[in-house]
Amino acid sequence: MGLFVLWVLAGAAGLLTLLGLLTIGIFVLPFAAVLLGTALWLTLRGPGRLPTMAGSGVSLGLAVAWLGVVSGLASPETASGWCAQTPDGAQECQAVGPEGPFDPNAFDWAAAAPLLVMGSTLACVAVAAFLVLARSVNPPAVRMG
Repeated sequence: MGLFVLWVLAGAAGLLTLLGLLTIGIFVLPFAAVLLGTALWLTLRGPGRLPTMAGSGVSLGLAVAWLGVVSGLASPETASGWCAQTPDGAQECQAVGPEGPFDPNAFDWAAAAPLLVMGSTLACVAVAAFLVLARSVNPPAVRMG
């Protein structure tokens, strides 16, 4: 199980490197390389450890779900309304239509739901694949007597 978690961390660091390539990605790259190298070395050292590589699928699922959250937080423009800065520095928002008050900080579930569902599905499939493959590679011992 520890090796599975190492693969999750290596995948997360690799995805953070790619997603943040123009900002922090270059600084995360050495850590991602060390985690990936360690995970590969520990996986290839012994038999029956290949199913732990499914942990990188969990990382991918978490990254897709995170993009869904970011998309939901960044989508207030799907609501009808506008906001403006008043001369004294306060923010004033007006709704257009019968929706009620316009909240620029609202979470847009319509924008986030597809990515959240896809990310959690990917993570669940990766965990299920790990459990099935680990059981087929390392069958439980049968006790006699």
